[in-house]
Amino acid sequence: MGYVLKINGVTMPTPKHNGVSYSENKIWSTNTGRNMNGEMVGTIVAIKKKVEIEFPVLTPNEVKLINTQVSSKGNPYVPIEITSPMGGTERFTCYFGDLVYPVYGLIKGEYCVNGFKLDGIEK
Repeated sequence: MGYVLKINGVTMPTPKHNGVSYSENKIWSTNTGRNMNGEMVGTIVAIKKKVEIEFPVLTPNEVKLINTQVSSKGNPYVPIEITSPMGGTERFTCYFGDLVYPVYGLIKGEYCVNGFKLDGIEK
């Protein structure tokens, strides 16, 4: 099975080689911290996934495809399906951070983007 990256059910362009970082972030309770003995106290209330994706050079159509799936005022939370570093496929609902389009230059008469990144954070 090849690499999987679907956002909102739509297959995305293949990320750049070494362009995917996957993390699991602990959300701690509000009483977390050090007590008077210097010991850490608190509990983990959730673990949320985050995926950072960088793409190789993209055409304007590929940029539009990605943008259409991750930038909706109506529903900012979208399902993502991505190959897991632990094997298999991960599926979760996330929102995406701000988008920056580094313009690479003209390729075959079209302005292309290079280094475009997405940060998907689990809801």
